[in-house]
Amino acid sequence: MSRLYWLAALIVIAGALATASRLPLFDPDEGYYPATAAESLDRGPWWDLRFNGDARWEKPILAYALIEGAFVLFGRSPAVARLPSAIEGAALAVLCGLILSRLVSRQAGALTSLVLATTLGVQIFARAAHPEIAVVLSIAITEMLLIMWLVIPRSQRSRWWPVWAGVSLAYGLLAKGPVAVVVPLLGTLIAAPFVIDLRARWREAAGDAAIAGGIALALAAPWYIAMTLAHGVEFLRIAIWAQNIGRYAGQMADHGQSAGVFALAAAAGLLPWVGLLPAAVARVRNPRGSTREAVRFVLVVMAASSLAFYSASASKLASYSLALIPPLAALIALYLDDVLIDVRRGGAPAFRWAGAVLGVVATSMAILPLLHGTAFRMRDLTGGVPGAPNSAAIGWLVASLAIIFAAGAIAAFVLSARARIAALALTGMAAPLAALLVMAPILGDAYPWQRFGARITREPDRVWLQMYRAPSLTFFSGQTVTIVTEDELRDLLTGAGSGWVVLGADWAEQPALAARLAGGTAAVVDRSPRLILVKLH
Repeated sequence: MSRLYWLAALIVIAGALATASRLPLFDPDEGYYPATAAESLDRGPWWDLRFNGDARWEKPILAYALIEGAFVLFGRSPAVARLPSAIEGAALAVLCGLILSRLVSRQAGALTSLVLATTLGVQIFARAAHPEIAVVLSIAITEMLLIMWLVIPRSQRSRWWPVWAGVSLAYGLLAKGPVAVVVPLLGTLIAAPFVIDLRARWREAAGDAAIAGGIALALAAPWYIAMTLAHGVEFLRIAIWAQNIGRYAGQMADHGQSAGVFALAAAAGLLPWVGLLPAAVARVRNPRGSTREAVRFVLVVMAASSLAFYSASASKLASYSLALIPPLAALIALYLDDVLIDVRRGGAPAFRWAGAVLGVVATSMAILPLLHGTAFRMRDLTGGVPGAPNSAAIGWLVASLAIIFAAGAIAAFVLSARARIAALALTGMAAPLAALLVMAPILGDAYPWQRFGARITREPDRVWLQMYRAPSLTFFSGQTVTIVTEDELRDLLTGAGSGWVVLGADWAEQPALAARLAGGTAAVVDRSPRLILVKLH
């Protein structure tokens, strides 16, 4: 069983690296991080973040700093930018499993690593140059350490517990800010009265909290202090107030989906294991007197409190649902551990239910092309440039996913318990890998920024972009990109300036550009199905 920890790490890292160089940077969100990291390295100091010449304070330093370090060591590319996330995804699976092995058993810990590594949520975010996997790593490890504090007496815990807790909290503070502290502490405060006698342990709690909090502040505060000294209270207003308190308290307008979409995203992120969740939750018992049952109970509370927090907040992007995946994956792993200990306890019905869920997903995938042009668009998948074509390749995508999920469904019905677990893990590995490999050519057209950027670097000049956020164009071109409206673009084209312009392909027919093309003062040097790259002479 101990080899499962390292197998889980290999699954995450190998899966991420298999697609890292094949996929473009996903704009607008993913592109900001390598673009900011590269610009901050070039125009320094590295810790004072810049994008297109402007300060970028939306996220703390950690994700950018890790990408900067990767660039220094291995050069600049999308694959290198994604390497820190792949390592963090592997660390998430391994560390959660190791802590669960200390709390429950080696088998339960190994299963936690396996389940977590093969969830759709972890598989996706371990492939993205994005801070979400970093903050979830912090939240999940802090939650597991707090569960350890609740269920294991002080005499049996490592004396280094407050240090590890402080390091984990600091990681989250530098990855996304105070939310990394609030989420795990909320779940702990709710669960604690059901698990321990607070009156008997409040002094211990205060002492451990002081040490862990002091370590977290000692590690995280220097960057915040340096930025405040450099930029004043305006930095604190944006980075702490607006991007944390304001984001979750509703002071940022129209930032996120509904609570229902958020819960659905959490369920999708838990595929292919989500069908086992009802049976896993049904195993929750009185937490008093049993470490195993206390762990199971607190895991449910942690997941439920996170769901309540994000659902109640004004900002509930679907990506935030990743925070629910680690405690739910551990809960499912505990259920699988029960089944392997005693198969007669009823594992077969739960696996059949899991198979039925995968069957529904496979069927939905099979009929998805029928929604083509109505309720479903290719852009919903790619997030790419406006009007990205509804390519027939979507059929290949849904066909591959339907086959993989159908195979997983059949395996969940007919195999033995251990073989079912292995089949679900293989399904979790294969689905995102197949989907992304099939999507790679389409994504190259939806995000042509690497091609465009490579062409711009041959003749560096000013760059204008028509009303679309494409931070990865800044990364690939090494130039400041100015976003312009249609009126500004028309004025630009009727003038006599030089530079690069990215605009919709239909603009080739517009009089302003057509005249310059005919007169030889402009040339279309590259194009995608919906965009053209124009050099103005």
